[in-house]
Amino acid sequence: MFVSEYNQLAFQFINSFNCKKIPNVTIIVGSSGLGKTLILNELHQRIQNTTYNSILIDSKKFASKYAYAAYKQELNSFRKIFRNTNILLLDNINSLQGKLKTINELYFTLDAILNNGGKTVITYRGQDLDLDFLGEKFASKIKSGLIIKLKRPSEKEIKNFIRYRFPDLDDLSIFDTCYEGNLKKIVDSFRP
Repeated sequence: MFVSEYNQLAFQFINSFNCKKIPNVTIIVGSSGLGKTLILNELHQRIQNTTYNSILIDSKKFASKYAYAAYKQELNSFRKIFRNTNILLLDNINSLQGKLKTINELYFTLDAILNNGGKTVITYRGQDLDLDFLGEKFASKIKSGLIIKLKRPSEKEIKNFIRYRFPDLDDLSIFDTCYEGNLKKIVDSFRP
């Protein structure tokens, strides 16, 4: 995992992760392409080597599984799986915007996990944390935890990332023509 100033706090969080010591809720906030999903995956891998059970799921997948369980009248099974985990890692909570029943289910799922001594780590895509779509009570619960903001990487950090990701690349002049402040566009421009 590439570590620099823009994601250093998130990396420290992963590196020193201890389920007993972290806040109940942690939210990682940052623009698209900064590695929030990668951070969750790294954290999930580290948790796999402990006695804690965890679920890593994208919010869209959570919504889909919830809708399917409701359709099949298997909500008890769905709830047993999600509400009995020690650590829920939920990627891209933004994608739940407008899905009121799913948001309500997630609220009660999170509540059950926390009441059982569990934790949750959530990612949010965007620079400014705006959780109004969750409702005041749910948004307040999430905002009461640890908020880790990923900064926009500097031009130097992006060049270092490109060197890290593509060590055989000698000429970074293409960087000057494609840099628009979006790391994903830059990385994609180097893919064959």
